[in-house]
Amino acid sequence: MTDKKKASKKTKREGPGRGSGVAGALFFFAAVLLILYITAHLMVRTDGFRTIVTRRLAKRCGMPVHLDRTLLTADLKLKITGVSMTAEGQGAQPAIRISEATVRPRWLNAFRKRDPWMRTLRLDGVEAQFVRRENGTWAPDGLRRAAEALAPVFGLPETTKPGTEGALFDFALLRDARVVMERGRLIWNNRNSAAVAFAEGVRAEWVPLQLPGRMLYGLQLESGRVQLAGGGVVRGLETEMLWMPGRYEVLRFAARNREGNMVAMRPPEPEPPLSDRVRINLRALARDGE
Repeated sequence: MTDKKKASKKTKREGPGRGSGVAGALFFFAAVLLILYITAHLMVRTDGFRTIVTRRLAKRCGMPVHLDRTLLTADLKLKITGVSMTAEGQGAQPAIRISEATVRPRWLNAFRKRDPWMRTLRLDGVEAQFVRRENGTWAPDGLRRAAEALAPVFGLPETTKPGTEGALFDFALLRDARVVMERGRLIWNNRNSAAVAFAEGVRAEWVPLQLPGRMLYGLQLESGRVQLAGGGVVRGLETEMLWMPGRYEVLRFAARNREGNMVAMRPPEPEPPLSDRVRINLRALARDGE
C-alpha cells in the first residue's frame, strides 16, 4: 500500500471523528441551555423566589406588597398575578390592586441595585385608590405627584403645583421603564374613604424619553368614563401629556360629545393657568355629554 493510500484512509477515519466531536459539543451545549431554561421556570414558581420579589417591590414602593403567583413565560418574561399594595393611612384596604403584571426585564441588571432592570411593564386589571390626607396631600406616597397632576382633570382642587420637583412616579423602578396599563380604574377618595371622583376603562402608557442632559416622559391616558367631583360625566376622555421636572404640558385633550364625536378642547382666551384650563374644559365636555 502506498503512502498516498494510507494518508487517504487516515483522513477518512479522522474526518467523521471531528464532525461527531462538534455535534457532541453542540448537543451538550443545547442540553445545558435546556436544563437552565427548565430550572429557571421551576425556580420562579417557588415560594422563595416570590418572597424575594415581594421584599424587593415592598422596599422600592415603600409599602407592604402581596403577590399570589410568579412564573416565567415561554419568552422569559416575568409574569406576576394577584398583586396588592397597602399604603399607610388607608387602612386594610389595598391602595393598588393588579390582576396581572408582565415584566420584560434586563436580566443582566436584575441583581444590580442601582441599574434599571425593567425594560417594559404591562399591567392588566389595575385599581388604584387615592386618599386625601388631613394635610391635603394624597396617599399613597409613591403616587402622590401623579395624583396631584391628575386631580384637576377630575375636578378636584390642587394642593400644590404638580410636577415642580422629583419624578411623577416616586417608584424608582418605573422611571426608566415603558409602562402600559390596561383595564384600569382610578378612584379619588375623601378623608372618610368615600369616592368623590373616578375613571373606568382606563388605558395609560408611560414612556421615558432620554434626551441629552435631561429626561422627559410622555403620558397617554384614555378613559371610557370619568365621573367628576361635584357631578358631571365625561366619556371617551383622551389626554396626552409631556412631563419633565419643573413643568408639564398637555398636548391633547379631547372627549366624546352627545353625538359620540371626539371634541378637542382648547384653552379659552386669555389663557388661564393649566389646572383651571383643564377644569373648564372638562366641565364643558361634561355638560355637552349629558
